[in-house]
Amino acid sequence: MTDTFTASNGITIREREDTTPVLEWNADGRYCTDGSRWYAVGEGIDGADPGFTADSPVARALRELWQRERDEELGRWRWPENPDYVVYSNDPVARLRVVRESDGFVALLDEATDDAGYSFQEAARAYFEAHPERKAWDDANPGEVWVVKEHGQPERAYMVDDTQFYDSSRDYALNFDDSVITDARRIWPEDAS
Repeated sequence: MTDTFTASNGITIREREDTTPVLEWNADGRYCTDGSRWYAVGEGIDGADPGFTADSPVARALRELWQRERDEELGRWRWPENPDYVVYSNDPVARLRVVRESDGFVALLDEATDDAGYSFQEAARAYFEAHPERKAWDDANPGEVWVVKEHGQPERAYMVDDTQFYDSSRDYALNFDDSVITDARRIWPEDAS
């Protein structure tokens, strides 16, 4: 279990030092714990501990927590906006395998724009937004020289300044996150390997 988990209904579950899950105050302050057992504040009869039912907010929060733990074990990502869709990124055939769990329908996608149905595309797009692919130039340092390939343009050499690629011969700069960059490689200093 992660140290703290907040369910979609606002209930927060954390793990005590002895790994016992305990419930903290949620957004409306309705549920809490005494440190050893669960109880719902104000729902007991004559002060008795009522516990919780299978359809209570506490039970729903616990199911979400255990679902997330199982997703992590299986190496899948669940779309928060529509949890019926799960994404596997380790598929040997395609970049992503998107599964609609309610009926088992599967879409293999290489990009979020593949024609696989709107919800499958949206799940893939959400996955890519939540897991941005690191680029080689994300770790570019000031003073280095990189050859940059821009969409539809020939490769050009750029010096790296604090926040961007800069070409002083043209007084032209590209931010590291500019969408026109399709590839880049460092040419100076050379790798020591």
